[in-house]
Amino acid sequence: MMVRKCRVYLMRRGERHYEYVGERAVSVSDERRDAWFDVDGREVHAVVTRDKAFAVQLPSRPGAVRDLYLQEQ
Repeated sequence: MMVRKCRVYLMRRGERHYEYVGERAVSVSDERRDAWFDVDGREVHAVVTRDKAFAVQLPSRPGAVRDLYLQEQ
């Protein structure tokens, strides 16, 4: 498991644009396929895509976050 520093961008429900919410420490699996990090006080699991963005699987519960992505530094 590796820890990477990433910039986090998210899109809130009802919005059309991503907003930058800061840098986060992201735990990435050794094979660089899965990632775990914290957004708005809850842990999120993500799947790493080919273009180094992260396709996020958010928990199915009502909340403010609709979608987000990470940019590795």
